[in-house]
This record gives sequence, C-alpha cells and structure tokens, in this order.
Amino acid sequence: MADPAETGQYDSAREMLVQFEGEQAEYYLGKFLARDPLRQLEDELWQDESGTFAAVGIARFREAIEAAMGRKLLPEYFERLKQEQHTVYVPHGTLDGVLVLIGPNERGANYMHNLAVIPEARGKGRATQLFNRAKKDSPNGLYWRSRPDNPLNQWYFRQADGEKRHPNWHFYHLGMNQNKELIDACRDDALNRPDSFEPRRTNTAVVDD
Repeated sequence: MADPAETGQYDSAREMLVQFEGEQAEYYLGKFLARDPLRQLEDELWQDESGTFAAVGIARFREAIEAAMGRKLLPEYFERLKQEQHTVYVPHGTLDGVLVLIGPNERGANYMHNLAVIPEARGKGRATQLFNRAKKDSPNGLYWRSRPDNPLNQWYFRQADGEKRHPNWHFYHLGMNQNKELIDACRDDALNRPDSFEPRRTNTAVVDD
C-alpha cells in the first residue's frame, strides 16, 4: 500500500487524518508535514469535525508551546484563538517550534501572537526560520510584544524596525514604513491583548510571551 502522506492524494493534513486514528494519525501527520519544510496549518486545528486532527494537533501544540515557555496555557487560549483569523506554522514536520500569526487586521498588518521553540531544539535556527516565514507572509506589516525580561528582546530589537517600551511589555513593529497612525493602532492592539499563559511561578526563560 502506498504511503498516503507521500502520494499527494491529500491536499491537507485535516483531509488525510480523518482517515486515521491514534499513533497512525500522528505518524502520518509528521510524514505529511515533512513534505513542506514549513507547512501552514491555517485553521485546520479547528475544522475537523471528527476530532481526529484536533485531538492530535491541539495536544501536540499545547505540549510544545508549554515546554518552550515553561508555563501553562490559560484554559481559554484555544477558544479565544478560534475567534480570530490565524495561521499556525511548524518547522520540518515537527512541533519542536511553533509560531502563531493572527491577522491580517483591518489595516492589513499581522500580529505575531506566539513564537516558541522547545529547549531541546534551541540553537538550530528554528526561531529565525519561523520568524522569516511570518515576515514574508506579512507584506503590510508585522507587530508583536514581549515581556521586559524576555532573553530574546535583543534579538527582537535587531529584527524590528522600531521598539516602544512600556512597563509590562516591549512592543515591536516591522514593515510599516514608519506610518505613525498604523504603528500606534497596532501598539494599542498588542498592549491590550489578554495574556496567553498562567502567571509565572519561577524565573523561567521564555522564547516569547
């Protein structure tokens, strides 16, 4: 029997995984994602009514992002995410790194909601790979926020066109051509978004917040 992940007969992971369950579904998910070094999984976490992909995808996504951040996602994280147009990026058919992009907003800019790489995969260029893809897919601007104690803030500063520091967050923007009205609107959106994670109990280094 031909490997369904490699025959090209399925156009999406969701379409393929409704045919499989459990370990077999997870195996074919990895094979399918490996066909594209950086596969977009836009909204497919939510659209599989059978629950097969949702069960595999959400569990693996949660495990990866919580391992990367050293913190637990808030229970309402996924319900809130479902309310906005979003894209989830994963590198090399794995979930050792994830990036969640929200948007575009009414001005055409995208918000980088989460960027996370698990500890075992750090130093392999995962964050740069994910970020570069998000930048490519944000021709009208990209913006994000980060906690003041995030060890990646120097890296973020180098990637961004501009930074604005606030007591609880650093705000970054890229590709907005110094459009003050656009930058201010995106800053207000970023600073007023609710937290994604439960309060920090230890001084754990995080990739993004």
